[in-house]
Amino acid sequence: RAAIKLPMYTVAVVPVAVGSTAAYAAHGQFDVLKFGAFLLAAVLIIAWMNLSNDGFDHFTGVDANGRKAESVVILLGGSEKSAHKVIAVSFIFLAVGLSLFPIFADGVFLCIMLPCVLLGYMYQGPPFRLSYVGLGEPICFITWFGTVVASFHMHAPLGYLLQEEIQAPLLPPPIFAPKFLLTPAAIVAATTTLVLYSSHFHQRASDLAAKKKSPVVRLGLRRASKLHSYLSGIAALGLPLLGVVAHLCALVFGVDRAGRDRWMIAAMEAAAMPPMAAAGALVAGAWFAALAGRFLWRNIKREKELGPLKYYFVKMLMAQGLAMVVGLTVTGALHWAGLRDDAMREDFTDAIGVKHHVYVNQLGDSPGQSHAMPN
Repeated sequence: RAAIKLPMYTVAVVPVAVGSTAAYAAHGQFDVLKFGAFLLAAVLIIAWMNLSNDGFDHFTGVDANGRKAESVVILLGGSEKSAHKVIAVSFIFLAVGLSLFPIFADGVFLCIMLPCVLLGYMYQGPPFRLSYVGLGEPICFITWFGTVVASFHMHAPLGYLLQEEIQAPLLPPPIFAPKFLLTPAAIVAATTTLVLYSSHFHQRASDLAAKKKSPVVRLGLRRASKLHSYLSGIAALGLPLLGVVAHLCALVFGVDRAGRDRWMIAAMEAAAMPPMAAAGALVAGAWFAALAGRFLWRNIKREKELGPLKYYFVKMLMAQGLAMVVGLTVTGALHWAGLRDDAMREDFTDAIGVKHHVYVNQLGDSPGQSHAMPN
């Protein structure tokens, strides 16, 4: 069960769901087929990463001597043959996942996601093994941020955004600052990075023995724990509050969007979060970040017992993701339903106006005659 790592697949579901609902809230665009295909592809790519990491770790010795009992390679006997089999199967998952891209991908999508996949390999794969020099966390943040952006673009592509630009030529190009995207993407990326960062604490001794310079090895347990608390606060509180402030600023200063500060307003809208989504992400994040912080500092002298720490952030990612998905969906549904109602009222008003115009003309053509208002 531990080897399958089912909770870890939330890191595949959440970025696709958040990016998709952000596109719906901002532009009213959502394609069910594209969403389902990308979701399946993301799960397969995460399976590739998990399995290939177990296989590559076998050859570096970081999982040797029972240091990672849930490693698939160890469960299959721990031989080099088992490691090669695991790596081969993982790349089959990757090939199937990439084969789904033509269903929903265009050139811009591929320019975002293919570098993310390449970084996923460079994280642990030879000859790069960037996680061994402490670059795993920056790679994780960039990759998951890019996945949310790609998911957004999948529903509201460049052509659609340029069409909006043509309809409002005085505004800055939306492709550079798509509404409701940047802060939700940063929250997903930051919390996912905390999942990875939290996994290093109980492995500090084995990482040190394998010469893997994880952040915990580089900083030491105390300083790494302090940094962990700061980053948790940013992901749980700082980013949702930033989204609310940007949303309010965009509302206040966005009246004259054709003015000289239009780029600043576009940046505010890009960083904005709907209040419902931001409030949900803040509450969920604050709760799980507090639980994780208490668990970390209570067990800091027993580092081998810190293994469950990462699951606090898996739960935090699930809760924040659900809150953002619900908030963005409700915001989009209310907004676009309101626009449809306004359009229906305008059509009705136009119809009444035409009818009244015809009636007045009839009166003008036949003076002295009595006319009843047509039904």
